[in-house]
Amino acid sequence: IFADWNNGCLMEVLATGGAPKQLTTGLNFSAGDIDQWHRWPHVLPGGKTILFTIYHNPDDKRIVAYSLETGERWNVIDHGTNARYVKTGHIVFAWKGDLLAVPFNPDKIEVTGHPEVILKGVVMNNQGLAHFSISNSGSLVYIPGNLIDLKPLLTLVSRDGNTESLNVEATMDPRFSNDGKQILFALQRERIQLWIYGLERGTKRMFTAKEFDSYWGIWTPDDSEIVFQSNMHGPALTMYQQMADGSGPVKRIISGKYHQQPKCWANDGTILIYTEGFNPETGIDIFSVEPGVDTIPKPLLNSRFNEIHPSLSPGERWLA
Repeated sequence: IFADWNNGCLMEVLATGGAPKQLTTGLNFSAGDIDQWHRWPHVLPGGKTILFTIYHNPDDKRIVAYSLETGERWNVIDHGTNARYVKTGHIVFAWKGDLLAVPFNPDKIEVTGHPEVILKGVVMNNQGLAHFSISNSGSLVYIPGNLIDLKPLLTLVSRDGNTESLNVEATMDPRFSNDGKQILFALQRERIQLWIYGLERGTKRMFTAKEFDSYWGIWTPDDSEIVFQSNMHGPALTMYQQMADGSGPVKRIISGKYHQQPKCWANDGTILIYTEGFNPETGIDIFSVEPGVDTIPKPLLNSRFNEIHPSLSPGERWLA
């Protein structure tokens, strides 16, 4: 049993090989909320039930039990991730850089006591990945530290290797504007939003709406607009376009049931090249679309392999 990172679900496959089958449904609306991702499955004794983590945002991760026989699901731990059952009758799990243990009855699938911290300072990230493992004999291996307390900062690096910190916290995907005066980046709090930092004045502002998750933005060639991916219309991250100064409406470029990620522009900003996936037959593929004109995108590369991170050469003769 393993996690499908692209679709946010759990999959199962025979140990002898074969075609994987979907086991759970991630990225799915449930009672007005979203099960963003299902991760880190762990099989309980007897092989009929698994524990796994549901990730919604950095402060909302919970551990649930899932019956492989009936598909029934139970909440087990409201705040935790990376659950492991150990032979002492406990679930060991991670939360905010610490390992905790709580008494657990695997037959009744219920917690029978209160969690206690058993180890402080285990390396984790905001997604909930905790760097530890426990053997069947009870030995624990882990990486000490706590990355959650570290704030990644935007840093300028020159070609000769000199670095300059901008003292601006950013989570991922920084993008210079084409005139080199602004930086677009993603910052994760309860949700992920896109921000813009101005190098000349040293100021920053939130660009995308705080009610949704928004990732991976790119500037139009004239820096007037930004195309980005967001879950404004459902669990799939589809593409939107808005004026870079925040004015005007947010326009959806095209709909789709798979994640779309804008990558680069061709023909002076008339054609957008992007990736879309995860298609069960062809994986992640590369498409082009003319925003405001095309309603049906054109496939550029859609083999059975994953094609990712397309980049046009300056003369637009080659696509890497």
